[in-house]
Amino acid sequence: MKRLFTLLAWVLLCVPLAAQPVTIAPAPALSGVPALSLSPVTLPQGFLEPQTLRASLQATQMTRRRLAYFRARFPRLSSDNVEMALQAAQQLEHSLITTIRSVEGTGASEHDRAALTAGALEQVRTSLAYWEASVSAPDVKTLLDQPMPEQAQERSRQSLRQLARFAQTVDPEWAKPVAAPRAGSDDDQTPLKAPAQMELLWNMMPASLASVARAEYGRAYNEAYYDGLTGIHSRRYLDHHAGVFAEEGDQHQLVGDVDHFKKVNDEMGGHQIGDKTLKAVATIWGQELEKAGEVGVRWGGEEFWGRVRGGEAKAVEVANRINARVRDEVHKQVGLPKPLTISIGIAGTERKPLNTKLEDFHATFKRADDAVFDAKHKGRDRVVVQVAQAFLVRYAPPAPPAPAAKGILAFLLGAFGSLLAALYRRRG
Repeated sequence: MKRLFTLLAWVLLCVPLAAQPVTIAPAPALSGVPALSLSPVTLPQGFLEPQTLRASLQATQMTRRRLAYFRARFPRLSSDNVEMALQAAQQLEHSLITTIRSVEGTGASEHDRAALTAGALEQVRTSLAYWEASVSAPDVKTLLDQPMPEQAQERSRQSLRQLARFAQTVDPEWAKPVAAPRAGSDDDQTPLKAPAQMELLWNMMPASLASVARAEYGRAYNEAYYDGLTGIHSRRYLDHHAGVFAEEGDQHQLVGDVDHFKKVNDEMGGHQIGDKTLKAVATIWGQELEKAGEVGVRWGGEEFWGRVRGGEAKAVEVANRINARVRDEVHKQVGLPKPLTISIGIAGTERKPLNTKLEDFHATFKRADDAVFDAKHKGRDRVVVQVAQAFLVRYAPPAPPAPAAKGILAFLLGAFGSLLAALYRRRG
């Protein structure tokens, strides 16, 4: 008898369990909300890709968190439409999760999974109809446009990085080289993908979710890659895109450093005047590089970075325009007692056989920075190009005029006349 029970136990363990069918749990119904006029929703081609479904889920969750935060923070702005939008978001999340499980599930046959997916998609269409109707309400839009605190902004950035990773899995060609942060940088955040790289993913998402994802991405992109004081690109932008720049062929890098900036803070009005000065210089730097089809970066403090493609002559031309405009315009705009100047160093790409393109890029930056130091050493307010271990001055301010010969002669004659007159008076 004991052997019989043992045999039966082994049989039960060895017989494979029947695959459990994937079931679709009903989405939570919307309750306590006003009746809506729903428009039919057409899902875009490619929406059933698991990556796109997950990205849509991510966009929905971002918006639900934003709405929930502001409903708690500004209860007076809450309304039936806000409550409806939150419920619609929860219903849509549930429907998307169900669809993802049915698409990726392995516990049912192909035929059953197709039927389950069709049922889940019907839930998604219904949920999206409620969603699009609710987020179009003016009071909901008002809440969604409120600025978020830093902690919530970081959660949005994390969500968008996940979206970027989904984008890479949709199309491997998007996995372009992106540099790790430079040595000494205090920023180790994962780079955000460029807007153009996200556009295909957004186009595959339903319109209402895509608009939410675009808006969130725009906020996070501006916070991550633009300098809060000056409005031009930040050092983080350069750190995260150096790998892309390095792949774009030969170029000349420009590094600028405002001359005697410490005196502006210490002697000419304090940090408020210093901030206005940096904004004025950054505006000129960004405008001139934009004219050349490039972007300007505030590297840190009073230092700026840029690059120019098209040869040394073009880079020198851009640098000279920046130099002249800073000298002529900034002190008038800010109210400084005398003109402000800037020293600019330039270096072109030099390929080293054993270096990667990114290493060559960083080496070029270092040489441009060395050229700035040389410009400071030679008197400031000039443009210096580093070429083959030599520093060539491409612009220097004119030397102060020497005293005229006639003036010197008149001075000597006058002094001699005064001496004779004094001697004559003594004899008299």
